[in-house]
Amino acid sequence: VKGKNDFIGGLYHTNEIWKNWNNLTDIIKTGKPELAKKDIIQKEYFIAAMHFRALKESKILASMLDLDNITKMLDVGGGSGIFSMAFIEKNKNIFSTIFDLPEIIQITQKYVNEFIYKENIILKEGNYLFDDFDSNYDLIFLSSIIHINSYEQNMILIKKCCDSLNNNGQIIIKDWIMNDEKTEPTDGAIFSINMLVSTEFGDVYSEKEIKEWFYNAGIKKIEKKTTSFGWDLLIGYKS
Repeated sequence: VKGKNDFIGGLYHTNEIWKNWNNLTDIIKTGKPELAKKDIIQKEYFIAAMHFRALKESKILASMLDLDNITKMLDVGGGSGIFSMAFIEKNKNIFSTIFDLPEIIQITQKYVNEFIYKENIILKEGNYLFDDFDSNYDLIFLSSIIHINSYEQNMILIKKCCDSLNNNGQIIIKDWIMNDEKTEPTDGAIFSINMLVSTEFGDVYSEKEIKEWFYNAGIKKIEKKTTSFGWDLLIGYKS
């Protein structure tokens, strides 16, 4: 039932994924997906699917992180804002800016309106590849963002994030973190096919590649945290 807590909006999103996979043979031959522009309803289904999946994950992730000294954070491509909400629930002193495309921010607003600490959330419209961020962030969070972009786009994005951090601030990347051959974890390797059929430049990336983006941005201290959900965390600390 739409509007209820257990509404499985992801089923609608799965239908959209199937449409993309249906063209897999032609995409492999040409190397290019035919990307249809999504309407607002399809985008709402996508955000609903990501929100539902992250309801439990976000709380566990928040428990894994030391958020005691965080007061200002940026949630890049934050979608429904579910991870910002979990972080704020753990530390009520956090104020999070959720940065996403204008049409997504309209959807984000609906979720934030239902959040008990909504005064701790700021919504900002923009394209993270082209628009500037503010500065003086203690934490910048990127959940399921890097797999949408090319290697080069991510290099630029992580540098921009680093420039927006306070000293001792941290960038947290939550995504599939692959081995050097990109064959493990298996679910991540399969997910790379989903990126082939549904994005222009997307892919999954190895731990080595992600660290290269950090090093390029001047970040030397990097920590990995493994989860039971398949995705992992790579955390870069700005000195």
